[in-house]
Amino acid sequence: MVDAETAAHDGEDDYEPHEWTEEETAALVVALPDDILYKLLQDKLKENACRNRGYVLDGYPKTYENAEHSFLELPAKYDEEGELIEPEEPELEEGEKKDFSEYIPDKKIFPKSCILLTGSDESLIARVRELPEEALEGTRYNMEEMNKRIVKYREANNSVIAEPSVQKFFEDREVSVFTESMDTAVSQAFDSFEIFIERNEKPYNYMTWDAEEEVKRAGNIQT
Repeated sequence: MVDAETAAHDGEDDYEPHEWTEEETAALVVALPDDILYKLLQDKLKENACRNRGYVLDGYPKTYENAEHSFLELPAKYDEEGELIEPEEPELEEGEKKDFSEYIPDKKIFPKSCILLTGSDESLIARVRELPEEALEGTRYNMEEMNKRIVKYREANNSVIAEPSVQKFFEDREVSVFTESMDTAVSQAFDSFEIFIERNEKPYNYMTWDAEEEVKRAGNIQT
C-alpha cells in the first residue's frame, strides 16, 4: 500500500517521499465539529466498558454548553399503547442556541463525581516551563498556546458576564465537586482523589488484580 503523495509521483525516478516531522503532523490535526464530538462521546460512554467499569474525562467538558450537549437528554415519553416516542430535536436558526430547559441528566452516562484542579495563571505557566524539552516536543505546551488556552478557560469558567462554569453545571445537578490546588504534591492529591471517589463506597469495576501493573501505577504516582 502506498500513500496518496507517493502515488501522485509514481514513475518519477528522482522522487523521494516527504518525511513528516512531529510538528508537521500535529499541525494537521483537525478539530471535529461539536455536534459530531457530542455524539461520539455519548456513544463511547454508553459502551459496557464505561458503564460497568466507569470512566475518567480529563479536561472535558470545557464549557457549560459542552456539558449540556454531552450529558442531558429529553425525558422519555410514551404513546397510548406504551410505545416509546422518539424525541424530535427542533431545528435551530443560524446562531440560535439550543434550549435545555426541559432536559434532564442522562443517567446512563451522567458522572457521579467531579474533580476541579485550581491554579493561578502564573503557576500554570511555571509548571510548563519546568517540563523537559523532550516532554514538550510535538505538543501545544508553548508560551503562545498556553496563554491562548488560559484565556479561553478563564472566559468560559471564571467570567462574571459569560455563561456559567462547568463546575456550576454539575453543582446545579447535585454532583459533588472536589477542589484541589495544582500545587499539592502528586501523591497527596491522588490520596485525596481516592478518598473522594470512594466517599460513599468503593466502586467495583470488574477488573482483575494485576500485581505488576499495581507496582507500576504506584511508582508513577510517587514520581
